[in-house]
Amino acid sequence: MANKIVVGGILITGLILRLSGLWYGLPSKNRALTTYHPDEPISYYSLERMEPAKLNFHPGDGFFWGSMHLYSLGFCLQMAKIFNIIQIPSRQYLINHIEMADRLYIIGRLLSIFFGMATVFLVYILCNKFWDHTVALLSSLLLALCPEHIFNSFVVRPDIMMVFFGMCVLYYSYMILKFDLKRFYILAGLFSGFAAATKYNGGTFVLCALIAHFLMRPTDSKFMWIIFFSIIGFLVGCPYALIDFKTFINYLALSGSLSKDVSSTIAYGPGWKSYMTVYLPHALGWIILLLGIAGILLITFRLYHHRNGSLQDERLKNSHLLFLVSTLIIYLVSCWPGHQMVWYTLPVLPFFIISASYFLKVSWEWLKEYKLGWLWVFIFIAILIYNGAYSFAHLNLYVQKNTRELASEWIEKNIPQGETIGITRSYFWTPGILRQYYPPYQLIEGGNSQSLLDDAILGLERVAKQTNYIVITEYEYRTYLNPLFSSNYPEQVRVIQTIMNKDFIEIAKFDKKANFLVFRFQKGDFPPYDWIMPNPTIRIFKTKREYKI
Repeated sequence: MANKIVVGGILITGLILRLSGLWYGLPSKNRALTTYHPDEPISYYSLERMEPAKLNFHPGDGFFWGSMHLYSLGFCLQMAKIFNIIQIPSRQYLINHIEMADRLYIIGRLLSIFFGMATVFLVYILCNKFWDHTVALLSSLLLALCPEHIFNSFVVRPDIMMVFFGMCVLYYSYMILKFDLKRFYILAGLFSGFAAATKYNGGTFVLCALIAHFLMRPTDSKFMWIIFFSIIGFLVGCPYALIDFKTFINYLALSGSLSKDVSSTIAYGPGWKSYMTVYLPHALGWIILLLGIAGILLITFRLYHHRNGSLQDERLKNSHLLFLVSTLIIYLVSCWPGHQMVWYTLPVLPFFIISASYFLKVSWEWLKEYKLGWLWVFIFIAILIYNGAYSFAHLNLYVQKNTRELASEWIEKNIPQGETIGITRSYFWTPGILRQYYPPYQLIEGGNSQSLLDDAILGLERVAKQTNYIVITEYEYRTYLNPLFSSNYPEQVRVIQTIMNKDFIEIAKFDKKANFLVFRFQKGDFPPYDWIMPNPTIRIFKTKREYKI
């Protein structure tokens, strides 16, 4: 009974944290049919273009990831429509009734939250069955409190669903280790296919099942069941990969080309290194990352120490080996692309959290032997306080009033309606009062929605001659002013510096730090692209009396 209460408390805590971000940057705040997250509208655009009456369910731009998430979202929206929760007669209707657009995103976010919490519970089930009860409780708790998992659970993207299917594969991979039953091979294959159909890199999880098979039955041909049903699972979730193979390949090629962007490598180093020094510290917090590394080293040491077969249970050795090899493979595949974000670490997070929990469990047993259990309790409480504060501080950036909203309020109060205001181009970083379809100001843009940012920045030179105010965000200037990149963009640097330092004067600046109680977490000089998404710095400039360019 006590155990059920603890597990229930963990799940309720995780659910509350994820639900708290449900209203982050909805269309009513963004004042458009989009949100503060640039990827969220993609799923809705793809669904909008489908023609169910003609049995046309082509995913369109949803092909960029895979369509399993898209069809799941479409099913939920259709059910909401049947129960009269939403109405979608036309795009113009949504523009005129922006609160209805909010509901569309809330339904999609609830779907993500469901899979996020299902992953937390599944990690508990997996660890309780194949590790032990202590590791299970610690792993589910740390995942429930993991900041990056929380943030992505209330965003309409496929990553959280993909990680859930990936953990299903890992669960059935352990079942393959333990039982020579065909149904576990079939289920491992199906969930591998679902993971890939949700987001293509999720297909990597199929290797976990294959590793489990070859560890126990290297000469058995049952591994073909895994491969066959992974293909079946993929085609169930992404049928147009076969129906429209050419477009599918084109989107795969596009995805591959985007992954070759080297800006992340220039800023933070190669992926294998930057994951350890930048992305995972942001996603997990430094303490959990270090504990995770310690856990991986501990498992490796124990395997090496018993390499001559002195372990009584061969399956235990193989289960640890499966975990280590799976961790390494998922890590290398995740960090391989040149283009990186913190949210790309999501497939890796459960592995580091499980290994951190294993290290904590072993250290508890070791300290208890020396009657130092109280020290472990003290350290564990300190870890929970710090990591909890880290999560809550960054969650506040999503829950509290956003810099876009603060800037919108300031503009509305201090700049007369009808004034000319210049921006680079309207995008997810733009304050809502300027993002809306009919702003109360004369808005002049350096580019349009299809312009490259490089060109839109150059367009500011023209804009600056015609406007009295310019609103620019961190996203639009930070790369060009960074010494690592500035030499590649001399014209953009000139335009930005002329505006900021010569012809305009800064009259307002909006920036927010991650704070919780007495804890203050620094944003850093050049944080990862997605880490500043909730609250990019926004600066407002006013022209000087004599303006020349």
